[in-house]
Amino acid sequence: MVSKLVNGDYSLENGQPLTVTYLEELLQNAFVAVNTRRRRFYPNKSFGSYIKETAALPLEEYAFAFASQATDGIDGVYVKSAEQLSGGVKIKLLLNDTEGEVVIALEDNV
Repeated sequence: MVSKLVNGDYSLENGQPLTVTYLEELLQNAFVAVNTRRRRFYPNKSFGSYIKETAALPLEEYAFAFASQATDGIDGVYVKSAEQLSGGVKIKLLLNDTEGEVVIALEDNV
């Protein structure tokens, strides 16, 4: 049983944690991996991505590469594309042949 995360915290309903499906869990794991700044997670310095550290252009190509690097260890998750948004990047993913997406907010990097 995996609990549902909303804004980095567990979601509760009537005092009980909400659970997610396997595909939702993959999407949550991908979001955490891509959104976490690489080399800042103490137990594993190879976890996360450099997306929030780059202002290099073309941003979409760098975001695609960094998201691919961050999700490399998650079975069944593949980065399909990256799209620059106002204030962030949308990463489209394939989760065991099902499409999903995560949006990463960039703090003054875009």
